[in-house]
Amino acid sequence: GGGSGGVESCLILNPAESSRSRDDTVELSSELTPLLKPHQREAVTFLFGNVAISCASLRSGTEGVGALLSHSMGLGKTLTTLALIDTLLSSTTLRRAALAGGVAAFRTALIVAPVTVLDNWLDEISKWCDGAAYGAYKVDGSESLKKRIDTLERWREGGGIAVIGYEAFLTLTTRATSARRAVPLLQDPGPDIIALDEGHRIKNDTGKSHAALSAVRTQRRLILTGTPLQNNLEEYYAMLSWIRPNILGPPSEFRNRFVHPIENAMAADANASDQRRARQRMAVLHDLLEPFVHRRTAEILKNALPPKYEIALTCRLSPVQRKLYAAFIEERRAKAAGSSPMATLLGGYQTMQQIFNHPACLYRCLNAASAKANGSKEKVREDAAYDSMDDFMVDSSAEESASESDDSADGRRKRSKGKSKAKPKRSRASAVEEEGAKDAKGAKGEEEGAKVAKGAMKQGGSSSADGGGGGGGGRDGG
Repeated sequence: GGGSGGVESCLILNPAESSRSRDDTVELSSELTPLLKPHQREAVTFLFGNVAISCASLRSGTEGVGALLSHSMGLGKTLTTLALIDTLLSSTTLRRAALAGGVAAFRTALIVAPVTVLDNWLDEISKWCDGAAYGAYKVDGSESLKKRIDTLERWREGGGIAVIGYEAFLTLTTRATSARRAVPLLQDPGPDIIALDEGHRIKNDTGKSHAALSAVRTQRRLILTGTPLQNNLEEYYAMLSWIRPNILGPPSEFRNRFVHPIENAMAADANASDQRRARQRMAVLHDLLEPFVHRRTAEILKNALPPKYEIALTCRLSPVQRKLYAAFIEERRAKAAGSSPMATLLGGYQTMQQIFNHPACLYRCLNAASAKANGSKEKVREDAAYDSMDDFMVDSSAEESASESDDSADGRRKRSKGKSKAKPKRSRASAVEEEGAKDAKGAKGEEEGAKVAKGAMKQGGSSSADGGGGGGGGRDGG
């Protein structure tokens, strides 16, 4: 994500140092700068101040430290990160300063991400860093060990950006068959900078992934996440302790200083003193993390985005849906006494969802629940299900439009495929002629509706278990 957000042709990432010496100026590329929104330019500068600090610090032998990029979904964390990495890998100014200080120059960057987004990272690299002097590599966990190691060796030798899944990283660095060759490539010395996409994946500070990633020698560590806190300070601690080891102390100290006071204030019996102490602890934690945690929410874009309009469309229930609904409510009231309120609410919601989506959804669910209760594994035939629901498929209300009659006819025609004898196509006229016959069957429809609704009550437990599928099927069909 990104977009036009400024008119500068370049962005100086170390303005204070640059004002003292133009030779130490580090600039974002003129191609990327106009693509960044204000919050992204601010974030790139913030991250640079952590992982590189300054040219002077590199010359003095200080390598750099880690930071957490906590931006809500849609704020362009990928582009922000690539803008930073592109600058680090391309800057000759930084390379000279690192060599002068005897610290690792920025040649290799490793991005660890869920396997489902690895290709997206490659696409973004190709899109935003096209024409760069460095290459991009994907360590494919489905390939042979030899191919994965070969990819890492080419990346290590030529420099550039490599992307790898969490599982592949853990496998390569911990298995005896691969560790001997993979550890020098991924951990020691490993990359010159490492970034974890969806960094909340290491939410357990005693887990194997956390341990394997903590073994990476470089302290230039980035975490990208849209949900850093989620009211779980223990998970927050795991991420922060990876970025800045020991900055929050051992786990027991962190719990005593922050977790317990803050969680106590959330208890139902918390008093004013508990809440006051929790606010104090939160303020201390915020001040402690502010230098290396950059947080932004989608609120910052509210003035840059067009207004959001929500339109609620009310759909009138068909006669058979009204009958099913009324019968179900009547039966539910009769059975409600003594039932668990939560179970009654959830079961009722799912059954009504099926009625509102399409009565066929309820029918399928009841049949599946009945088959399951009887221990039958035989799948209910689709055509039989639709035949049994014949009275429920067409709205007999004269208020239905002609186009809706056509839609209903088309749907019936598709459902009839596979039967021994296909029904002839119903024209608009024939559909109207059938209305009288449908009215004659009204009493039967009402009786069937009551039976289906009562069946829903009798199958309450089973229909609740299977109800989500029925409702979902209705949404897909609608």
